[in-house]
Amino acid sequence: MNTEKVPIEDAQREWSADDGVAPVENLSSLLDPASWTPGADIASTYARMEQEVRLAVDQERRVANSVRKELLPKIETAAGAGAISGVYRATPEQIAKIHNGLLLNGEVEACDGISMTHETISLTFVQIGVCMVTYNGDQQSWSQRMFRRDFHDPNRDQLTEMIAVLESRRRSSEGSIHISSIARRGILDYAERMFLTRHSTARWKMCQGRPAPFQMLSGAGLLDSDSSYTLMLAGMEILRELLLEHRRFVFIPNDRQEAMLLTIGRALLPLEYAIIDTIEEQIESIERTGHYTTPQRAELTQFRGDVGDAVVRGVFRASSIGPPQIFYAHRDHAHIAALIAIADSVLQEQRSYPVLLDLAQTVCKTTFGIDSYAPQMRIAYTDAGVPWTAIDV
Repeated sequence: MNTEKVPIEDAQREWSADDGVAPVENLSSLLDPASWTPGADIASTYARMEQEVRLAVDQERRVANSVRKELLPKIETAAGAGAISGVYRATPEQIAKIHNGLLLNGEVEACDGISMTHETISLTFVQIGVCMVTYNGDQQSWSQRMFRRDFHDPNRDQLTEMIAVLESRRRSSEGSIHISSIARRGILDYAERMFLTRHSTARWKMCQGRPAPFQMLSGAGLLDSDSSYTLMLAGMEILRELLLEHRRFVFIPNDRQEAMLLTIGRALLPLEYAIIDTIEEQIESIERTGHYTTPQRAELTQFRGDVGDAVVRGVFRASSIGPPQIFYAHRDHAHIAALIAIADSVLQEQRSYPVLLDLAQTVCKTTFGIDSYAPQMRIAYTDAGVPWTAIDV
C-alpha cells in the first residue's frame, strides 16, 4: 500500500488568531480569601469557565499551528526512526481497503487483560484475565487465580502470628504493596503478549500499552525458587517472537503520559500520522532504573540491541474532534500498522481510539471483573459464617 510523506507547508491548518492570554494564577492570590468565589455565585462561575476554556482553546490552536509549521518538518530531518521518519497522510480509499481487507474479515485480533484483587486480613486473592477478540465474532479468554493466606499454622500461638502478620502488613504499606502491584502488572503484561503471540491465528495483532513495558522487562521483582528472574527471561523470549519474528503488530497505549508526542499529534490533521523514533531509549531507561545483577543487565543490553531499533513509535490523528493517539509498530510494517489503528479509530470519532481494544477491555471486565467471582466469594464467606468484608480493586 503506497504511502507518501505530507508536504507540511501545503497542509496548514486555519487557526483563528485571538491574542487573548489567560492570566497566570499565583499562590498568594490562591490563598487570599478575597479571591474565592461565594458558592452561590453560579453565574460568574459559568462566565469564568467559558472565558478560561475559550482562552485555553485559542492558545492550544496557536501552539498547534506553531508545532505544525516549525516542528513537523523537522521530524523527517531528525530521522529518529531512520528513513521512514516523517509525517504521512492516509486517504479514505486506504482506510476502506483496511476495513474490507483486514479489520472486518477477522485478520486483526485485539488483546487486553484485567487484574482484580480481593484482600482481607488473612487472605489475598488475585485474578488475572486475558481476552482476545476479532470483528468476525471470535472470542478467546484465559484466567489465572492465585490465593495467599497469611495465617498458616493452626498450632502456632495466634497472638504471635497475628503480630507477625501486622508487622508484615506495615512493611507492605511502606513498599511491598507497590511491588505487589508491579508484579501483578508484569504478569498481566506477559500474559497479554504470550497469548497474543502463541494463541492468536490472525494475521495482525493489536494490543493496548507499550510493546516492551517496564514491569515485564525488569522482572517486576519476581524471583523463582532458584533465584532466577523467570518473568524477565520469559518476557524477552515472547517479545522477540512477537516483535522480531511475527512483526505484524500494533500497540496503542490508553493513557496520556507522552506529552511531547501528543503535542505533535494535536498538530496533525485527520488521517495523518507521524513516525518519530524507536523504542531504544525506552529500553535503555529500563536498564538505568532498578537494581540488576550483572547477568540481568547483560540480558537487557542484548535485548535492547536486538529489539530497540526494530520497533518504531509514532502518533496518529483519526478525526478532528478526537484526541491523537500514540502507536508502536515494526519498522517494516509501520505504515500498515498506522492505517489499521486509524481505520479502527475512525469508527468512534469522538474517542478516536481503536474499537477492537475497547471491545476486548469490555469483554475482560464482563468475564473477569468483580462480578465474575463475587457471588462465589459471598457464598463461601456465608458458608464460613462471616459476612462479605473484602476490599476489591
